[in-house]
Amino acid sequence: MKNGCSCRTLHELFRQISMDFGEETLTESRLKGLLSDYGGTSVNKYSVVITRSISCQIGKKLLGIRELDDSDYNLKLNNLRQAFQEENFFRYDIANYIIDCYLYALELLDEVDEFDEDGYQPGSARAGELSFVEHGGKEYCGSFSRENDRSGFGVERDSDYNYYAGEWKLDMKNGIGLGVDGRYGKYAGEWRFNRKSGVGVEISPQGYKYAGEWKNGKANGNGIVFFPNGECMSAVFTNGIPKRNVLGIYYLKDGSYVMGSMTMDGPDGKCLHYLQNGEVTEENWKNGKPSGY
Repeated sequence: MKNGCSCRTLHELFRQISMDFGEETLTESRLKGLLSDYGGTSVNKYSVVITRSISCQIGKKLLGIRELDDSDYNLKLNNLRQAFQEENFFRYDIANYIIDCYLYALELLDEVDEFDEDGYQPGSARAGELSFVEHGGKEYCGSFSRENDRSGFGVERDSDYNYYAGEWKLDMKNGIGLGVDGRYGKYAGEWRFNRKSGVGVEISPQGYKYAGEWKNGKANGNGIVFFPNGECMSAVFTNGIPKRNVLGIYYLKDGSYVMGSMTMDGPDGKCLHYLQNGEVTEENWKNGKPSGY
């Protein structure tokens, strides 16, 4: 090691470099080379995480917030920790440790718990590289919890070309995410316990769109269906279909609209048709088609 450095841990190397070359070194690209010079091959396993910390300007950002009052400083620091982990698919403990190394070097932390390297695998998603690992019979790239559950942000894919990119909790899709199936159907929105639940938008392979409320993987609540022909329908849904005998609105391409009971094909039963000229007519509809007066 150069300069007679006898440091053993990464955070000690960070502080030694800061002392020898100045705090601004923590904002420079040469930091990685200096760490390698001081730490030798022991630094290699951290190579990807260190590189990303330099690209993300962690040192510069920490220098920028350290003069804030405690409440603002803690908020900014917590946001920085979360963003560094999730944006780079890092395991939470290695992401936190790298940021702690910077904090220790800047004397913003008096001591750092030594990083537990048990299970740390350089060259895998768990170590922080953008690569996939097998998990539960599928491939996954993203964050894991201490219990080895998918947690935070991650991407899952399988052999049938189904993808999910979004938030995870307790090894399940939970939060905001995008799902794409092998037939190129898409859903973007909220998930709960691996199912669409909350508010979201789905686009079918046939070009239909649904935007609204979901529960247990199906349209449930208020929503709008956009049809491939340019028309749309607002209705209250239950288990994926409009509720019968509940008022809905169907907007036609000519600018008029129909109010009444709805099916997935459109108005059904006795409805009121609001014409563009302001007139209102009572009409009978069947599965989205007028059937006489």
